[in-house]
Amino acid sequence: MSSSTHPETAAEVVVVVVGCGISALTTAVHLLETFGSGRLLVGIYGDLTQLNQTTSCGCAGLWLPFHIEPQDKVRDWARSTYQRFLQDAENPDTGVRFVPAYQFYPKPPESLPYWHADVLDLAVIGRDQRPEETLASSARTESTAVADTMPSFPDGYSYALQWRTAVVDMPRYLEWLVARFRRLGGIFWNENSGEPPLPLQRLTDVVRRCRIPTTNRMTIVVNATGLGARTLCADSELRPALGVLVRVRYPMRFVLQVAGGPLGDPQYPTYVIPRNEELCTCGGTVLFDLPAAEQERLVQLSTIADHLEPEQIPPIARDMLERCRQLYKPWQNKDVALSVAEVWSGLRPVRTGGVRLELERWPAAGEANNADASRWIIHNYGHGGGGVTVSWGCAAAVTELVRSLCETIDTASCGNA
Repeated sequence: MSSSTHPETAAEVVVVVVGCGISALTTAVHLLETFGSGRLLVGIYGDLTQLNQTTSCGCAGLWLPFHIEPQDKVRDWARSTYQRFLQDAENPDTGVRFVPAYQFYPKPPESLPYWHADVLDLAVIGRDQRPEETLASSARTESTAVADTMPSFPDGYSYALQWRTAVVDMPRYLEWLVARFRRLGGIFWNENSGEPPLPLQRLTDVVRRCRIPTTNRMTIVVNATGLGARTLCADSELRPALGVLVRVRYPMRFVLQVAGGPLGDPQYPTYVIPRNEELCTCGGTVLFDLPAAEQERLVQLSTIADHLEPEQIPPIARDMLERCRQLYKPWQNKDVALSVAEVWSGLRPVRTGGVRLELERWPAAGEANNADASRWIIHNYGHGGGGVTVSWGCAAAVTELVRSLCETIDTASCGNA
């Protein structure tokens, strides 16, 4: 890092967001949207050159609570994110759009998902029924046009849960968030040095790395490091869940997935999700507690190319494509040749105790020259397979914690927005 103090650190309240994935970027943007750059300084400590290597960038980018707890809080966070995505979908630059989603069941679903009242156009559909004949009375439905182009039921499935959901072209959205963060006055702490940020041994090392002076009244570190918190916070509740995906050149118009039945293995869930106008994502895997060597081998699968020949596609990905062919009947046509553009693998930060979103006092005795200095950490990690789904809701929760801290000090740099 540069030895000079960042020129913007004259603010009395400084927020350092550690991380460069969806949780870090939405949190940083939400803080600036709420307070403005004149009320507090918000900076990200993360390596922009590795943005395309983050789990957020490679993931499927689907709004759907998945391997994430606790349910009551997740519902609130997911609802807020759904509403934000409705706004972002109005801007084509974001890469956010809403499409029909279908989750197939071999038998009528015994109950609706806990988030059923928070989405548009939800209905339960039988193989031979129109959606208006089986609408769930407790669901909020605004139209039944979704079913007009409904795909065929896969073999072994007779019912479907239908709703309208957000799909996000993650590389595009992350770049848009970075640009919005800059426009709002945010900074990247390491940019002046011309070097990528060094790995942290401890979370609190970030303040020294960012050269934050002791003249500020309050320093807040937001920990959005995902699976990295397992080391930085010695959090043994974080469990990596390996996900493998295949990106196929096909303009898919809806989300397809299953619940139970022949394609519903919890370790190898079958789904197809639109990525953008040209690509869709085929999945997937949810593999816990793999031997270290096997996990490392599978994590190294990621390959990007214009087209992968069959011999270049690893067996786990070939099996995945075969399951997806069974899910989407048009792909069973012998004349349909799927062009594989990418095989991706990454680790979901699943946390046994649920998402950690809480405030922690940072013991700063002997570390600050200013006796009135106040240092805090806000943790925002452990989102499992739902990081995109709860991103804006968790960002809003972090913002409220920052607001409560700002109210404890007498400063012109921060206050009620």
